[in-house]
Amino acid sequence: MLNTALLSRPQLSNQAQILWGKSGDTDSDLWLPLFVHLSDTAEIAAILWDEWVAPGVKQAITDGLYSLAAGGTERRAGAFEHATVFEHEAGFERNAVLAKSALVLLALLHDVGKATPIFQMAPDHPFRHNNAGMLADHVENTNLVFPGKVRKAPTPHALTSFGILKRHGWHESFAVIAGSHHGRPPSQDEIRIIMEAWKDQTGFNNKSWRGVQDELVMWAEQQIELGILKQIKAHRLSKQAQILLTGLVIMADWIASDEQRFPLIRVAARASLFSSLSVPSSHSTFLATLDILSPFFCMASTTA
Repeated sequence: MLNTALLSRPQLSNQAQILWGKSGDTDSDLWLPLFVHLSDTAEIAAILWDEWVAPGVKQAITDGLYSLAAGGTERRAGAFEHATVFEHEAGFERNAVLAKSALVLLALLHDVGKATPIFQMAPDHPFRHNNAGMLADHVENTNLVFPGKVRKAPTPHALTSFGILKRHGWHESFAVIAGSHHGRPPSQDEIRIIMEAWKDQTGFNNKSWRGVQDELVMWAEQQIELGILKQIKAHRLSKQAQILLTGLVIMADWIASDEQRFPLIRVAARASLFSSLSVPSSHSTFLATLDILSPFFCMASTTA
């Protein structure tokens, strides 16, 4: 389901590859390209679904897919209420593929809001003029220009991720998961401001910045079969499913942010930068050997 070959050798422009997602401390020249962190998080999300998420949680998420064609009120699983056991199980399996695919895609897009001028230029970063400044210079060298008068404003990248997904036709119930991956869902006022008032900070009013944001979204969506992607976008999520998927994206992001297991890489000279950009082999090695605890199951009490 997840196209790991494309993730390892991304078909991305230099502009998209140079965007930074993680950086080291003041005195280091360490960083991690945004697409690498997104790839790591998506791989972790897939592993969590396959090896850790309990069946009851998968069922709750799968049952929380509602068809927009039915006004967003009809559960996909409802079509199988009067089916045979075999038909019901087959229907659940199809829905479970949608649920897993949605989780992986949301993990792959959770930080797409970092592809913005306000994040990449890091005006309030404690090491703006050291590591982060050097990274910002690399970004500008690809003709992603930072607006001259970008005022500091509270533009959380999670909130910007929400806005970018909405722009690409994702239902708000899915987009809000990217918008909530730091623990708090965006308010309606914040959504209005990010979409309308902070366009300089987000790059929403700039052709080049919108282009690289669109490129990252399309790259992510290409990892999923087109038919499955269309089905995901034809559904909304129940509140329960939103909460559960948000928790899983947060967990995947937390694991993928562990620099001991997903180490940062050194900022290379610009001449050799793009020839060396890929998912580090150490990341792939850790993913292949990741040992996650068995899922928790509620056990009935044996005492009176």
